[in-house]
Amino acid sequence: MNISLFLVCTIAAIWILVLAIASVQNATLVSLTFLFWESIRMPVGVLLAASFAVGLLGGTLYFGKR
Repeated sequence: MNISLFLVCTIAAIWILVLAIASVQNATLVSLTFLFWESIRMPVGVLLAASFAVGLLGGTLYFGKR
């Protein structure tokens, strides 16, 4: 179990590093549009970080109950 935990933490750290690099390089403002709803304009990095956090939390809640 220690090796699998180490592997998961290593993969998560690499993804966070890639996300940080991508957010620094992409400072353009974008807005998210879904049907008739449109979000405020925010940098691409903030949108990536928010979607990553929501996905990580959702995956933890879904797979953590098993």
